[in-house]
Amino acid sequence: MSHSVFISYARDASRAHAEALYAALGGAKDGLCFLDTEDIEPGEMFSERLVDALFDARVVVIFAEPVYFTRRYCLQEFQVTCAPFLNVADRPGASARKKEEALRGIVLALPPQGTDAMLERFPPRVQGRAWPKVEETSVLAALVRSELAAKPPTLRERCQAAGITDPDRELSLAAAQLPVPQRLGAIPAVPTLGRPVSIGDVFVGRADDVWRVHNVLTTRRGGSLATAAGLTGSIEAGGGFGKTRLAAEYLYRFGTRDFRGGLFWINAEQDAEPQLYEVLQALDPAAPPIEILRTAQHGVPGAVVRALLRLPADAPPPLFIIDNVPEPEPGQQPKPLETWCPALGEVAVLTTSRTQVALGSGGKVTAIPLDTLDPDAAVQLLTRDVTVAGALEQEDWRMIADWVGHLPLALELLNATLVAGALTPDDLLTATESPGTTKLLDEAMIALRGCVRPGTLRGVSEALTLSYERLTPEQQRAARLLAWMAPAPIPEAMLDELGSEVVSAETRTVLRSRSFLVGGEGNSFGSMHRVLADFLLSQSAEPDEEMKLIALALTRAVEVVWGTGDQGAQRVRACVAAITAILERVVAGDRDSTSVHYAFEFGNWLGGEFWRWGMLDAAEVFARKAFYLSETALGAEHPTTLRTMADLAIILAERGNLVGAQDLEERALEARRRTLGSEHPDTLVSMNNRALTLSVQGDYATAKELQEQVLEIRKRTLGEEHPDTLIAMNNLAITLRGLGNYVGAQALREQVLELGRRTLGEEHPYTLGAMHNLAVTLSDRGDFAGAQRVLERVLEVRRRLLGDKHPDTSMSAWNLVDVFDRSGQDATHLIDEHLRWLLERDLESLTATQRTIRGYLEAQVVPESHPPPRKPWWRFW
Repeated sequence: MSHSVFISYARDASRAHAEALYAALGGAKDGLCFLDTEDIEPGEMFSERLVDALFDARVVVIFAEPVYFTRRYCLQEFQVTCAPFLNVADRPGASARKKEEALRGIVLALPPQGTDAMLERFPPRVQGRAWPKVEETSVLAALVRSELAAKPPTLRERCQAAGITDPDRELSLAAAQLPVPQRLGAIPAVPTLGRPVSIGDVFVGRADDVWRVHNVLTTRRGGSLATAAGLTGSIEAGGGFGKTRLAAEYLYRFGTRDFRGGLFWINAEQDAEPQLYEVLQALDPAAPPIEILRTAQHGVPGAVVRALLRLPADAPPPLFIIDNVPEPEPGQQPKPLETWCPALGEVAVLTTSRTQVALGSGGKVTAIPLDTLDPDAAVQLLTRDVTVAGALEQEDWRMIADWVGHLPLALELLNATLVAGALTPDDLLTATESPGTTKLLDEAMIALRGCVRPGTLRGVSEALTLSYERLTPEQQRAARLLAWMAPAPIPEAMLDELGSEVVSAETRTVLRSRSFLVGGEGNSFGSMHRVLADFLLSQSAEPDEEMKLIALALTRAVEVVWGTGDQGAQRVRACVAAITAILERVVAGDRDSTSVHYAFEFGNWLGGEFWRWGMLDAAEVFARKAFYLSETALGAEHPTTLRTMADLAIILAERGNLVGAQDLEERALEARRRTLGSEHPDTLVSMNNRALTLSVQGDYATAKELQEQVLEIRKRTLGEEHPDTLIAMNNLAITLRGLGNYVGAQALREQVLELGRRTLGEEHPYTLGAMHNLAVTLSDRGDFAGAQRVLERVLEVRRRLLGDKHPDTSMSAWNLVDVFDRSGQDATHLIDEHLRWLLERDLESLTATQRTIRGYLEAQVVPESHPPPRKPWWRFW
């Protein structure tokens, strides 16, 4: 429920006055006002409910007593309320009328004695009015009703009119979820100068992560923080995830409250000894010179431990933050954390690292893995202080944030570039059409070099290079190969096909422990961030060869897991997602037509897998995308484009969209005849597929004419025994069957079978297909005994070669059931032996043919009105 009035007050100072106004305006009965003590139900999110009520209000009443401006929530409500005015006032040439409109709906209640000096915080147009006192409830109520009578816009509407987008609501909400940063004051702190500072309310999207850190370092101890053993947490993520920022905000928001015994920030990329000596001086100002301590037992680290042990048992505990624990050099062991904090277990320790510090800690360190920002927080960070944020729609900003994978480092860099005017929002939006993310980010970093002090921003490639250069050449190559699939999950089956010589067990461990890969469960080894992947691919000297290697491994993986049970479909889908990611990256990249052509050949194979699994919705979506991208990248009449057009036509025909299929087939056939000639293999494929669609439409005569042309050219150019010639003969037999010419169909199929046996062998897939098709024709002619003998032979061979669960085996068994049923025989034993298992399987693990058979089994009927399912093995992919 939205309320027209929001009452903002400090509870310990103005509660009685606020409740009196609430009652005067009708209280809960009328629902006019929001008062947080009355309107937030048990179990609701306090901050979310409060922020939404504030944005929905048309009038905000502020009880501006002295204590108001010392309360965190009050300050937040004040800042949001004044935001429209401040945004308008910052614009050059803003009119007085617009400023006045931005301040509509603000009502003040002043202290009972005099005027609070804090009133100066309000804009002059607010200060200059005669406001009632907090105790003048009836006057305040009348003033509020008068304001409402003018029908002012809501605060959210005023924000939008001032160019402030809805993420400000999320910003307000995020600020409410964390303690306010505090001064260090008298807390012993190191370093004295050069510490990271808090960024206050612009720290967004990490509230949950800060609380996770706090839980690891405090809640898990139990008992008193002063007396319990110190715990160690490790913030772990790849470069650019904001590990250092998270640690710094924890220091100022929780460290200043719970670790007042000392806040010691150690930069692990620098020499540890001088930093530890500075810690010692903070704990013991009378410590001997460092030169003397170096000669003592255990040196400076030992002196630090002794100083910490001398702290009173009930004294506030100290906190060590070890930032950027370095990755080991290739072949080297990582340094122990005692290098930077020699008193592990005595003090709380928080580390940040690209490596999995917790992995080798024996349980002494708790991992705190860090993910990217959520979409709303990413847009907030991207558009912070960007005065031209309104130049793009919210979805456009989301698209830009998605383009850099919500990576905080990339978002901060783009934000700084926008604020500096080095890039426009339109420039960024255009850049999202290219995968060259790191290239643009590097250019942005160069543009900012002269505008920011050293260390303020780090380039993305600069940050990622630190990790990449610490890999061995073998590990670098493996990382580049896996980058092709980002951000899709990496299938375990594909890694198996690459083999241990390409991705060894050690390489797998290193890539995961150093945050090149995150996540991973079930059939996935993990996934790689798209910005990291883009960087890695830019390091390759032979990107096309590496792409072909990973594509070949994925192809083999799909073929291996095909039909392996309930997990088979899931594993195939994992490979399909990875293949799709590769295709999109190749097509969008700056590559020559040969590479793009190879990618589409690869993609055409994927479309066939979609079709084979009966995933026709996905197949059509993919085929349309492939056709569009190919036409865009290569041109309308490039052979690869015509191939994708023909494949899309096949999918449309399979889905029953015969009109759409016919249009595409005719376009492809005409273009191939004109550009390739009437006897080119691709032209013959178009003629074949056009004939098959005509057959489905019932135009057998035209189909027969096309197929006879195809067969004549195949015989003349390839010879009578070539597999493509045999396919052309088989397809003509299908059309003859449709015309009712069963004698002619049988003659052709017997010829196909005889040639197949002689040239390919008795057990070749084409020969078995020819036997299967001959059995169908024999059944059509009523020769059930002949059909049964042939199908029994096909079933026996397919069981032996392919296994009981292979889709072709299932099809053969089902057609044998069909022959038994037509000849009046009981086929129960065939169903029990060969097909009953289909009813026990996960439906998604079955192919389209197997799902159709299962449907008939569930209905306990062998269909009479239409033929049994048969694999359309004549399709060209």
